[in-house]
Amino acid sequence: MKLLLLACDLVITAVYGLLCFRLFPASLDSIIIILLFFLAARVVALSIHDAFSVLNLLLLYPLRHFQPSLLMLMYLLYTALYFFLFFREQKQQNLIAENTRLRIETQQARHTQNLQVRYENQLAINTQYKERQRIAQDIHDLLGHAITGSIFQLEAARRIMEQEPEEAGRMVASATDNLRAGMEQIRDVVHRMRAQMPDLHRQEMDLIVERFRRDSGITTHYQLQGEAEHITGDMWAVLHSNLAEALSNVLRHAQATQVDISLQVLPGFVRLLVQDNGCGAATLSEGMGISGMRARAGALGGSLIINGEKGMSVITLLPREGQET
Repeated sequence: MKLLLLACDLVITAVYGLLCFRLFPASLDSIIIILLFFLAARVVALSIHDAFSVLNLLLLYPLRHFQPSLLMLMYLLYTALYFFLFFREQKQQNLIAENTRLRIETQQARHTQNLQVRYENQLAINTQYKERQRIAQDIHDLLGHAITGSIFQLEAARRIMEQEPEEAGRMVASATDNLRAGMEQIRDVVHRMRAQMPDLHRQEMDLIVERFRRDSGITTHYQLQGEAEHITGDMWAVLHSNLAEALSNVLRHAQATQVDISLQVLPGFVRLLVQDNGCGAATLSEGMGISGMRARAGALGGSLIINGEKGMSVITLLPREGQET
């Protein structure tokens, strides 16, 4: 900007000098000297501070006999140009500062999101590790003692089998009872583990919904109706994948402000509904995402129903206990 203004100063003084050459040829030497001082004052004002422009006003006095009004008129136009360039530069600087701020905030948000995903993944890994430790400890505590005691009894029975067959038979029977009791305890542990699995699957479903709510900012409602214990692990895998794909489509295509999600465990089947209030679609073209959802549901004997008349509605139906939908 300052180089442009300096160029304008050179043009204005040159034009004024040419006018004076035509109008006042006898005083041209004095006028040139004054204009050189005038131009030097402009250079100082542009390079140091605008306050030095006062020197230019003072130099107008020596030019009072050489129609300084022409010079003043040109500088009025110069002043208008100056303010135009000044405010444009300020606007550009504000835009640059705003863009920089937005870029930094975007990077920070992306970094925070990455940290959140890493934290959630690490939390899931830690949960699995703790669960494996607990299973190993249960097996060691329950079955390990039973097997160890039974081995000792069987070894002792083998040694005395010829001399004391009745005592050896009693020890074999005792070892058999210990092993049987250990197996019953293991069955109880496995049964309790299976009873806890629906809670883990429900937590994963909640996590998918919460991630979508957090990352999209879209109002999201989710409800579970019925007994989730009747949903098998294979069914949960399909429900999780189809829910994630449906929410991804909402984020990319729907332009929605609200999403309603319901998971119903009904007598004959399990029904997952994802309904948004977005633009919908008069005609549907199945891409890889929808085809994958339909294939996953079909692998368990289920089906996929899509309706785009009022927003977009995606329903996954999975039969219970081998019943076809």
